[in-house]
Amino acid sequence: MWMANLDTWRSCLTELSVVFNEATGMDESWITMSSRANVQPGTQMHGTNSSHGGGQGSKMPAIPQNSEAYEQFRELHWSLVKMDVYQSFLGSTAPLLRSNTDNKYPPRAPVGTLSTIHGTHDHLMLLLKRVAIFSESERARKREPASGAEDSSLAGSPQSYAWGEWDRLRRDFETFKDGLGPWFEPLETDSSARIKSPFGPALQFRTYSVAGIWMNFYMGLVHLHRHDPTLPPQAVIAAGAVARRTESLVDQIGRIAAGVIDKSSQPTDLNPAQGAVMIESCVPLFTVGAQVSSEVLATLSTVQRMLIISHNRSQMWLDETGC
Repeated sequence: MWMANLDTWRSCLTELSVVFNEATGMDESWITMSSRANVQPGTQMHGTNSSHGGGQGSKMPAIPQNSEAYEQFRELHWSLVKMDVYQSFLGSTAPLLRSNTDNKYPPRAPVGTLSTIHGTHDHLMLLLKRVAIFSESERARKREPASGAEDSSLAGSPQSYAWGEWDRLRRDFETFKDGLGPWFEPLETDSSARIKSPFGPALQFRTYSVAGIWMNFYMGLVHLHRHDPTLPPQAVIAAGAVARRTESLVDQIGRIAAGVIDKSSQPTDLNPAQGAVMIESCVPLFTVGAQVSSEVLATLSTVQRMLIISHNRSQMWLDETGC
């Protein structure tokens, strides 16, 4: 059931992308038809040129960048990128969308400005998209030398290239974090409610959108660590192998989710911003689920348990089928 829903998600995303191409004057070749992505060290997901875009064979002229329509399509573009990253993380597959559209619709604002937090979101999605492409490339590479023939000690070996890209991504996460500034820091304990959670004291922020940024940030880091070039390609095995390394990251996601969810004790108290970030917390909580112990699981709410159990079962299925 879960995999069928994910396939439906991918189909809808692809159809939306085709409509988006036709409306914005781009051909359909920027949709990734292959399930693999070849990523080499130094690959830049933003600012690269691609031979697939440019509007050749496009059905409409380019939209002026100072128009209202351009801003609307720009917003739609980043929504599609976000959904594409999510389906890639959840399904252990390559992103569907090629990177040249990120050149046509750059991030809407700089990183670290609270009043234009959508720009911070866009830059984060670019980073997560790079992680998704790298992860798919790593899964393909690890399956190819399954016989152990690859000599990882050679400077020019595929694994050494993978380590270079992995380390670049890790450092880019640090750069992104450093650019957020004090307005993105958790609230002090004397200015926020004290909420206990199985992961530690809940973390609360100035806005729900900031909480969403941090949950996605830590989810991306967990995903990156689970695709360490030395780990096996099977998702559930890799998650267990680095569980100690990612424990603090997983705890951060749980603490942030607890701060968001616990604020509403009654359904009538829910406002749209809180509802949006609660929905957004589902994918990071799926990521958490692969390594949450049964003791912690027993203390969670029914909805949280359902999310985590469904994630664990889906990852077991992926492992058994070799996906």
